[in-house]
Amino acid sequence: MEIVISVVAKIAEYTLKPVGRQLGYLFYYTRNVEKLNTQLQQLNDAQNRLQRRVQDAQNNCQVIEADVTTWLATFGQISQEANTFLNHPDHATVVCSCGSPPHLLMRHRLSRKATKMSIQGIMTAVRDGNRRRIGLHGMGGIGKTMLAKEIAKLAKEEELFSKVVITTISQAPNIKEIQQHIAEMLDMTTFSQNESIDKRAQLLRTRLEQDESKILLILDDIWKELNLEEIGIHDGCKILVTSRYLHVLRNSMGMAESDVFFIGALESSEAIDLFKKIIGDTKVENNAYYKALALKIVEECAGLPIAIATVAHALKCYTDDSSMWKDALQRLRSSNFTGIEGMHDKVYLSIRLSYDFLGSQEEEAKLLLLLCALHKEDEEIQVEDLIRYFVGWRSLQGIYRVEDARNRVNSLVVKLKAHCLLLDCRDKGRVKMHDVIRDVCITIGKEDHGHRMMSNIVMYEDERPKASKAISFADYDDFYNLPPELECPNLELLLLSSGSTLESIPDEFFKQTGLLKVLIMNGALKRLQVLDLRGCRNLRVIEAHVISNLTQMEELYLPHEFEGWDEIINEEGGIRNASLIEIKSMQRLTALHLFVPSEHILPQGLFTEKLERYRICIGSRSDSVSSRYEFQAGSWM
Repeated sequence: MEIVISVVAKIAEYTLKPVGRQLGYLFYYTRNVEKLNTQLQQLNDAQNRLQRRVQDAQNNCQVIEADVTTWLATFGQISQEANTFLNHPDHATVVCSCGSPPHLLMRHRLSRKATKMSIQGIMTAVRDGNRRRIGLHGMGGIGKTMLAKEIAKLAKEEELFSKVVITTISQAPNIKEIQQHIAEMLDMTTFSQNESIDKRAQLLRTRLEQDESKILLILDDIWKELNLEEIGIHDGCKILVTSRYLHVLRNSMGMAESDVFFIGALESSEAIDLFKKIIGDTKVENNAYYKALALKIVEECAGLPIAIATVAHALKCYTDDSSMWKDALQRLRSSNFTGIEGMHDKVYLSIRLSYDFLGSQEEEAKLLLLLCALHKEDEEIQVEDLIRYFVGWRSLQGIYRVEDARNRVNSLVVKLKAHCLLLDCRDKGRVKMHDVIRDVCITIGKEDHGHRMMSNIVMYEDERPKASKAISFADYDDFYNLPPELECPNLELLLLSSGSTLESIPDEFFKQTGLLKVLIMNGALKRLQVLDLRGCRNLRVIEAHVISNLTQMEELYLPHEFEGWDEIINEEGGIRNASLIEIKSMQRLTALHLFVPSEHILPQGLFTEKLERYRICIGSRSDSVSSRYEFQAGSWM
């Protein structure tokens, strides 16, 4: 056994320490990866030799000391973690692609910062069955979400839990949406049939209690106190929470100080390394002037990964123009920005810089980015939807065909991804925004373009956004209390959606929205009974299947200017406007106003005897009215 112990001691001295140090920097992607491969091979060879000697000792009925067994277990764990790291798909190539900025960020966000952030320490807490609530705390854009996802990945690889559920809470949490997302990830197939929040909470609680030790819940981006019991999450659940605010984790979530991990900024060497990998190592290393500028720019980014990445991607297109680099440095140094809650000023300035550096010739790209910001936080946005919004908004210069619009929007999406302002999704037809970039774009949209995110009736009454051109109710928290009337005579785009069912819209809601061109409802109106859009004279797009989903509709009033029934919006994507035949789905319809450009597209048996009031023009827009149920081309019925 002395020989065995001697071998272990040498391994500890020459192999375990450097390998352990590498794993402590688990995702720090540098030239040392090659060295790690060599050391891992040495470790595996030593482990095999030791295992054979242990087997020989056992065959000869010798006692194996406990510390030898511990060494073998340690060998196995380190070898597994090292192989997991080295075989990760993000490490298949050293090349940094503009189209994949999140992977580059991950390698640096999860860097060494040993005293501030330890993956090993967090994983120790995750493995400990007595530590039920664990928190990750740091400012917006520091990498909490990416770290939480990597913790989830490691937990799955170690088979610590049968299910790992990740859901985003956000600044304006929607309880029903949170419940639904958790239920879907727990394979609760009939969960959506229950409308009551209390009933949903009861079902979730029962499901979680069945396997409370086998389920890890990750609640990402909590801004304020959250009633977990209302969702259906009981005290026995294992929970990992990320938040910008320490008091939320300590006070509201009741976490012990030892269970909250602070995520700090990058060290200076890591920060400049991240910048160089995006810009290109040779450009900075081989030019002393650019190297000095790069160091100053990175210093102004304060070690914040998202700030460094967005600035680097903005400057990557100007590697031969020092004036752009100097201008970027000046912008980062001098600004009167007053701040966004929970966000470092340098993060805002860097994202604003990237937005501004899109250039005056890229106003369409800027508009597309601001339009994405009007969607819900962490939403995976369909690019085809963005195409339809742009067509309806008529915001693409020199574009008159839908296919041309599709090509233009797709090219804009590629450009915004290259600038690290939009992210890929698993579905290639979708994009999403980092929540911090969304926060900045909401501020830019509000200050520069009259875009508004309405979160509640008090906010609407305080701001009175009369001059707004675009308004989103995506974050609205009370659809039972909508403004009685949108006093927005300049409004051109309205995103009206909710996680819960929208049952009614005030009678005068659209009265002062005569310039409205795009109305986005996102399937939120299944229980709507009355819809009057006659004031929306610029309405051009009503997507197929929207009308057929309004099964509870009793009164429908469409503007006479809308005539694109069954019109192809996007031929390649198979996207069309609604068809008149969808009106047959409205079995409760008693009042109908609409325009039909030709009798040839009018389906047979379209109207039922329940129809009591109707104004339908076919072939012209004359204003004669008849109360009889009859057909006559070119006149009102």
